[in-house]
Amino acid sequence: MRPSCIQLTAYIADRYRSAVEIGFGGVIDVLRALKERGLRVAASDIRRYSFQGLWTFVDDITVPKISLYQGAQVLYAVRPPVELVPYMRCVAEAVFARAIIIKPLSGEYPGGRIEGDGNGVFFVQDVNLRRGDICVQKNKAP
Repeated sequence: MRPSCIQLTAYIADRYRSAVEIGFGGVIDVLRALKERGLRVAASDIRRYSFQGLWTFVDDITVPKISLYQGAQVLYAVRPPVELVPYMRCVAEAVFARAIIIKPLSGEYPGGRIEGDGNGVFFVQDVNLRRGDICVQKNKAP
């Protein structure tokens, strides 16, 4: 596992039972670690990847298939383009997830409260469950 993701993995595993990683790019260290800790996990990307024992699916978070994310308590991403964060939030709201978590590139601030320390810093945004359907129906982020 990437040392910079150890705190992120522990935070998610200690608080949630199900998670979807957005834009995982075929890198499965966090996903696999969460599954080993007993979480129900999935991962999405705009490219197709397949790993034995892990559910991965093709989806574009900017025009999401909401049913693929149902049941997720948290959506998270490691080093996503910051412009995808509002789309993640809309999907999280639409499926009644509790939060989105962003492990950004160094120096980026995607919003939310800071957790972790050193190179393990990540940001947590609690979800407003009243707005998601509006975002998804309009098929765009605010």
